[in-house]
Amino acid sequence: MHEARTRPVASSLSPMPDRIVVEGLRADTVIGLYGWERMVRQELRIDLTLHCDLRQAGASDRVEDTVDYKTLTNNVRERVESSRYLLIETLACDVAEHCMRDERVSRVEVRVNKTGALRYADNVAVVVHRTRDDVSSRPPHRAFLEIGSNIEPVTNV
Repeated sequence: MHEARTRPVASSLSPMPDRIVVEGLRADTVIGLYGWERMVRQELRIDLTLHCDLRQAGASDRVEDTVDYKTLTNNVRERVESSRYLLIETLACDVAEHCMRDERVSRVEVRVNKTGALRYADNVAVVVHRTRDDVSSRPPHRAFLEIGSNIEPVTNV
C-alpha cells in the first residue's frame, strides 16, 4: 500500500520568497558620537532587501504592480542625508520603518555600513529586520489639539 504524498501548501504566514535587493546605496550624512563627526558629512552604504510578492508585476510588466525601488531609494537617500543621528542603529531602524510604509513590503532587512568607523577594521555594519507585525504593533502617537482664538483672548479663556 502506497501512502499518498502531498506537497506542503505555503501558508499566508510563510515568508514571501520574492524580494527586491538594493546593494551599496550611497548617502552622505552627519552621523556619529564624536565632535569631529558632528562637523563633517560621512558616506554610508546602505543595503536593502525588500520582501514582497512580485507575481503580479511579473505577469503585468507594470511598475504600478511592484515596489518602485527608484522612488523608494531616492526617498531613503533624502531621508538619510537630512538626518543627524548619533548612531547607525537609529538610522537603520528609521530606514526600515520608512521602507515598511509601502504596504506591498511584508518584511525588510536594512544594513547600514559605516566604513572607517574603526581604525583597524574595514567596515562596521548594523543590520535590522522589520516585519509587517513590527510596524503594526507600534503604539499610536499621542497628539494634543487645543482649539481657541486669539480674538479677545481674555473673553475666550
